Amino acid sequence: MGETNAQFRQILDVSPIPFALNDENQNITYLNRAFTRTFGYDLTDIPTLAEWWPRAYPEPAYRERVMKSWQERMEKATREGTQFEALELTIRCKDGSDRIVIVSAVSPGDAPEGVYAVMLYDITERMNLLAAAQRADRLNSLGVLAGGIAHDFNNLLSSIFGYMELARGATTESRVIEYLDRGLSAFSRARGLAQQLLTFARGGDPVMQSGNLGTLLSETCEFVLAGSNVHYQCHVADDLWPCNFDTGQMNQVFSNLLINARQAMPDGGNIGAVASNRSLNETSVHPAGPYVEIQISDSGRGIPAEQISHIFDPFYSTRPGGTGLGLATCFSIIQKHAGFIDVESTPGKGATFRILIPVAKSGNSRGASFAKHSAGEQRLLVMDDEELIRAVSQDLFASAGFSVQVAAHGEEALILCDEAARSGRPFHAAILDLTVPGHMGGKDLARLLRKDHPEIALFASSGYSEDPVMTAPAEYGFVASIRKPYLIADAAQLVRQVLRT
Repeated sequence: MGETNAQFRQILDVSPIPFALNDENQNITYLNRAFTRTFGYDLTDIPTLAEWWPRAYPEPAYRERVMKSWQERMEKATREGTQFEALELTIRCKDGSDRIVIVSAVSPGDAPEGVYAVMLYDITERMNLLAAAQRADRLNSLGVLAGGIAHDFNNLLSSIFGYMELARGATTESRVIEYLDRGLSAFSRARGLAQQLLTFARGGDPVMQSGNLGTLLSETCEFVLAGSNVHYQCHVADDLWPCNFDTGQMNQVFSNLLINARQAMPDGGNIGAVASNRSLNETSVHPAGPYVEIQISDSGRGIPAEQISHIFDPFYSTRPGGTGLGLATCFSIIQKHAGFIDVESTPGKGATFRILIPVAKSGNSRGASFAKHSAGEQRLLVMDDEELIRAVSQDLFASAGFSVQVAAHGEEALILCDEAARSGRPFHAAILDLTVPGHMGGKDLARLLRKDHPEIALFASSGYSEDPVMTAPAEYGFVASIRKPYLIADAAQLVRQVLRT
């Protein structure tokens, strides 16, 4: 019998599953290696079940439920001669952590009553994975909900601010103009709220739209540096080339750099922000081509030479309490925009960060033909399923000098394009809503228009951020994407820029 027990314990000792043996006097007589490795206890810690219960289940109410369930299952197995019904329990380990286990017990056939071999199968990792999957499902569901809310919210913002733009242009009363300007100044904050929902809905990938980086730089400078003890100047080139960028993410980059510059000058100083056009040739360290260059400089203490090579490393910070993630995040965002960021600094003379973002490409559009269109001849089609957006777009684009027609869905827009071409007055540009429930949306319409009417410059428009068309419009036949909500004046400027290139 002793030899059999020794062999039994040898088998248990190499088992990856925790095992314990207890005798009829409720002494714990054996713990295998997996038990000690998993829970941390050895026989000196828990020589008896009386020692085990309070250590494994320190919360009195939970311990009482466990002990009651254990006793009931033991009695039932003994009374009916059946197997012990497994229990799912949470055990407190010696180091204070918790493990989730499936506990089962068996009494050897020739052993005295009360002698049991107890198996504790650790399912902690499996339960953690399940919880993570369930959490991801909930987050995905919330993300879909957030994206839908943002889409509807963006449509409302487009309509509200569109009519405010119309009212602004229709009045000459100074007081009314003042009130409308104050209302329109809230547009950036409202768009920022929608952007937060969109960011939550999509995760970390940028959603590109074509626009003016200089305008964003100027707005960010005003927001971050207003009321501070530093003097700043922001200069934006009048003819700054358009770029494809994620407004929220580039705002984060500019904000981080400006905040760092401000913190580098606790006693005040000067900050300069410049947005300009730059063309790189084949001798440059970066790929040749047209870029928009952003420079943000300060007159602070500068960055020591030994730190320059590390400032973009994650978790590297020289500031007490700093996370070391700010510049690493900037670097990651610029990379996702196919751009470049570097820094130059002389200790005692400040630092200058330089960013290069590629100029927006016109995709499959035939840019040469657009140059022939003067403002009075520019014919624009706006396709959107929201009646309010169609109405305000027609009025505002008309006031901006366009000849405008609107369509509620892709089928109607295609008919209008065909009729315009037959009449000898084709559209020069079209802004197409990507999501049109129950009808042809902008993506499918673009495919048909690229085939039948390639002369039209197509712009994708959406309040949904997760659509890949918004990230890479050129891959789907669009020259650029316009993310809702947008001011008609900004959209009109973008259309004209594309038609001139």
